[in-house]
Amino acid sequence: MNDNLQSHLKRWEVQEHSVMTVQQLAKYEGILVGISSGASLGIATQLAKKKEYKDKIILVILPDTGERYLSTSLFETNP
Repeated sequence: MNDNLQSHLKRWEVQEHSVMTVQQLAKYEGILVGISSGASLGIATQLAKKKEYKDKIILVILPDTGERYLSTSLFETNP
């Protein structure tokens, strides 16, 4: 697989994971955030699972609100 295709697939995977994280945060915590917040939290969650981050503090800033996505289908799907 060439590097360009791998890069494209990785971006798609990150976007899909970000959407899932946003939906779960809304469903289970009642917090509406946007896609970049989902990406931030998703990456932090993955880091927290790594052995080298055991007993470390990971700070995540959720940089956007989900308000602009209320008119889209983002929050219609239940994870």
